[in-house]
Amino acid sequence: MDYYSWKFRGKRIDTGEWVTGSYVKVYYICEISHFIYPGCVDTFGKPYGYEIMLDTLGLYAGYKDKNKQEICQGDVLSGIFINDDPYPDGEVTFEYGCFGIKTKAGKYTYIPSLDEVDIEQLEIIKTIHDHIKVDNKS
Repeated sequence: MDYYSWKFRGKRIDTGEWVTGSYVKVYYICEISHFIYPGCVDTFGKPYGYEIMLDTLGLYAGYKDKNKQEICQGDVLSGIFINDDPYPDGEVTFEYGCFGIKTKAGKYTYIPSLDEVDIEQLEIIKTIHDHIKVDNKS
């Protein structure tokens, strides 16, 4: 991962579709909106973005799972092995300046660094945002 470029993912507020790109918080008078700009331009050459639901915003962790899907903050992973020991499914988090996986192992929550996990075994099974739906009251 290029540590000088950040990639985010979020669900569009209008369709619920996932989009990836740069995250921008826009202040306009008394309102704050949140956008993902995928690096595209419109027919006039201007960049455009999609307004997203802030609750679904997640940062790309710089790794892909065994199916070549990008692993992002908020994904739930299976296939977690550390030193050949299996762990329960866990959520990708970003805490204390690094990515980890929050799992329930016995009574404790264990947060290994992604560097300690066998990345080739990981598989995204869902996101914590799957339950969030678009409100189509227009």
